[in-house]
Amino acid sequence: MGRTGKWCAYQHYGIQPDITTLAKPLAAEFQWGRLVHGGGRAVVSSGMHGTTFGGGPLACAVAIAVIEAIEKDGLLAKATAVGDYFQERLRGLKEKHDAIVDVRGKG
Repeated sequence: MGRTGKWCAYQHYGIQPDITTLAKPLAAEFQWGRLVHGGGRAVVSSGMHGTTFGGGPLACAVAIAVIEAIEKDGLLAKATAVGDYFQERLRGLKEKHDAIVDVRGKG
């Protein structure tokens, strides 16, 4: 989450997925998950999925703290800047070495 410079990688491509799953990155590896659907008919309704910590006060507090830290520290912009730097350096290596045929990626 956020490693590509956006909250979710799909955001780079102008698409809206039907379902997005978020888990450990949202709560700094704490056991918490989230399934988000883009509208329409939900495939999972309340009570269909059990979890130990999901939705509890501690898990939610951790998730909120993670989101606040990502925003406060500008980590999405930093991921973009570092990714751009690596892309530039890797393209430079590609020009020097025939073994590198493609450079791609985000963040």
